Amino acid sequence: MANNTSSRICLRILPKLSRTSRRRLEALIARYRERYDVPPQAVVEVTVADDALLAELNREYRRREGPTDVLAFPIGRDPVEPEQIWLWGEVYVSVDRAREQAERRRVAVDEELAALVAHGLLHLAGYDDDSDEARAEMERAASDLTAEAG
Repeated sequence: MANNTSSRICLRILPKLSRTSRRRLEALIARYRERYDVPPQAVVEVTVADDALLAELNREYRRREGPTDVLAFPIGRDPVEPEQIWLWGEVYVSVDRAREQAERRRVAVDEELAALVAHGLLHLAGYDDDSDEARAEMERAASDLTAEAG
C-alpha cells in the first residue's frame, strides 16, 4: 500500500522560485520521508526564505548574529496519540545564501537549494556535522538523497 505523504509536506517558499524548483524540493522531501521512514502522520515543514528571517532565527535560537544558510529544528519523533498528526520537524533555508553559495561553487541555484534542504532534513533524521568525519558522512548522505530525488 502506497503512502500519500504529499499531504504531510509543508513547503513554504517566501521568495519567488520557479515551478521546477518547487517540484524538485517536493520530490526531495518525499524521498526523505520514504528513506528515513517518516510516519505518514508526521508533518515535515520546509521554509525557503531570505537572509532576514534566517538571521532572526539564528539570533533567537542559536544566539549567533547574521544569517546562516540552513537551520533545522527536530520537533518530535513520537506522537502523543498513535493516529494523531504531529510536527516531525522544521527546516529553514536562505535563498540568499543559496544564490551566493551556488555562484561560488558554480552550480545552479536549484542544485544548491536542494543540497541545503537535504542537509536540513538530515539533521531532522539525527545526522550531525560537529566533526570532520560526521560532516563528511552527512555530505555523502545529502548527495545520495538529492540524487535519488532526481
